Amino acid sequence: MLVSFLYECLGALPGWGDALPWLLYALALLLMVVGVVGCVMPYPGHLFLLGGCVLWAYTSGEPYPSALLWVALALLAVLGCFLDTIFSLVGAKKFGCSRAAFWCSAVGALVGLFFFPLGLFIGPFLGAVSCGWRGAV
Repeated sequence: MLVSFLYECLGALPGWGDALPWLLYALALLLMVVGVVGCVMPYPGHLFLLGGCVLWAYTSGEPYPSALLWVALALLAVLGCFLDTIFSLVGAKKFGCSRAAFWCSAVGALVGLFFFPLGLFIGPFLGAVSCGWRGAV
């Protein structure tokens, strides 16, 4: 809805009618590239990929398969982010993370979701560090 509103507003400006689709295609491509890189880096690449695909589909105006496909892709993106977080926590535990830091990091990751995208980086770190400092005192 927001993309549609911005598209209509910017499309009404003089000179933006022809350039706007190309800008949206470029933004969609950038989101997809950031998403692919995010699949191996510690940020939610799945969500960036989904956002790029949605923006590309909206900009192209082509008929796409059913809404069931988009719901399935959204569920897969959320599942991928969830599993990425879980596996990171399990890996931290395997390599000697304390029990308190493990759970505080998990809580930090959940709280960090509400401060997207920066919270996804800072939340688990601050959670683990705060429990580590509490345990050291």
